[in-house]
Amino acid sequence: MSALLVFALAAGGTYLIRISMVVSGVGERLDSTWTARLSLIAPTMLSAIVASSLFLDRTDLILPAAADVVAVIAAALAVRRSGSLAVAFVVGFPVYWSLGLVL
Repeated sequence: MSALLVFALAAGGTYLIRISMVVSGVGERLDSTWTARLSLIAPTMLSAIVASSLFLDRTDLILPAAADVVAVIAAALAVRRSGSLAVAFVVGFPVYWSLGLVL
C-alpha cells in the first residue's frame, strides 16, 4: 500500500470522525460515554506510534534498545501519575537523551 493511499485513508477517517461528532451532537451536548471515549483517542494513537517505533523496523520485528524502553516506561509512569499527556514528552525525552549519552 502506498504512503499516499495510507494518508488519504487516514484523512478520510479523521474527517468522518469529526463529522460524526457534529452530527451526533446536533441540538444538544454529547453524552458522557462519547466524551469519555473521545478523550482516549490521543493516548491510543500515541501508544500505537510508540509501539510501532519500538518493535518494528519496516516490517521486521526487532528488540528495542534499553534506553528506548526505559524512556517509555518513565514517560508512561509520569503520565499515569500526573494525568497529562504532555508530561510524557517532558519526562520521556530527557530520559532518552541522557541514557543515549551514557549507553
